Amino acid sequence: MKWHFLILLIAFCSCGNSEKDAGDNLPVEIDFYVAEKKRIYMDELFDKIEVILLETTPDCLLQDYPWIAGITDGNVLMKNDFVGACLFSRKEGRFIHNVGKKGQGPDEYILVGGTFCKEKNLMYANRGNTWIGINIETNKVEERVKKSYFTNLKIAGGVDNPYRLNDSLYMGYINNITGDIKYKIAVFNRNGEAVHLYPNHLLYPKKNQNEFIYVPGIFYRYKKKLCFYSGIVMDTIYTIKDTYLQARYAFHFNKKGFPYENMDSQDFSILDYTTLRRFMEYDNKLLFTYRAGSFGEGVGFYDKGKKTTILCSKEDQAIHFRDESYPPFYPRYMDEEGNVAGCWEASEWLDFVEEHEGTIDVPENLRGVKFDDNPILVVARMKK
Repeated sequence: MKWHFLILLIAFCSCGNSEKDAGDNLPVEIDFYVAEKKRIYMDELFDKIEVILLETTPDCLLQDYPWIAGITDGNVLMKNDFVGACLFSRKEGRFIHNVGKKGQGPDEYILVGGTFCKEKNLMYANRGNTWIGINIETNKVEERVKKSYFTNLKIAGGVDNPYRLNDSLYMGYINNITGDIKYKIAVFNRNGEAVHLYPNHLLYPKKNQNEFIYVPGIFYRYKKKLCFYSGIVMDTIYTIKDTYLQARYAFHFNKKGFPYENMDSQDFSILDYTTLRRFMEYDNKLLFTYRAGSFGEGVGFYDKGKKTTILCSKEDQAIHFRDESYPPFYPRYMDEEGNVAGCWEASEWLDFVEEHEGTIDVPENLRGVKFDDNPILVVARMKK
């Protein structure tokens, strides 16, 4: 049956689009060293902003900066990796219910995953050797997918998060923990059987198998193209073709190549190298966050029309409201529909209000915020 799955994959990935863009020839370079560095304002990028106070109850306490796992038209999915996931209404921030349950039962999970399929309303959670797809509204398990491994190390060399291609196939980035795994991306069925493998050309010696940097693969669709990025240092965005990966965007933010062969050395520090944290492609701009290395932590964008790169100043580290009515905004979530989201801790908001007392008009929905409340969610919409 493998030929059947491969035909489905080729049908999915083949666009039939003759449009020439970044992924059809040489990759577009985003060069941090020639980028303009300035304060970036919210109204440069976004045309709508929602500020949502998430309800706080004993059943939905969120720790520090929780993961924003998914945004739909009506709801927001938030998660803490080792605690669980909570569904809130997008309009009022009302807590709806916990999604799934942590435990050892057949429909319970060990760890909340990082993948949400908006098309099917499914959150994928980790059950050890299996993922379960939980419908975030009905709380029913609708899919079970076995994991694929590519080394004898059961905690490594496998796919961290499944990306749903269709009703039969999934795709995932294979963590090259050992340095010698010959495949970068696997396409597999619900039984965990790989039906197509994309080669990995970045092989390196890794002597210490007990220490490693574990990173997920991030997939997104832009128009009819399926794109991907991942790695210890994330600096290249790929278009996924039928049988190979084609570099689409290449970031230049490290003067020297990453020393994979020296990762076991005591002198090695991952913080010496800049890497992407989040990236998303839109019609007019590429939006991204980054951290570490000589550029520190921050937010930037690439203007497709002007072919220019803009980075926030090193002191800002985030996007500012022009009227300074809210704290700076750092994107922690970006999706294909144009939703860009982040959050402020309640204490961060209260400190901001105290600092700007008498100069800002506190919105009605934020006037009762208490120090230990859940975070305040910010959802911005990219300009088209």
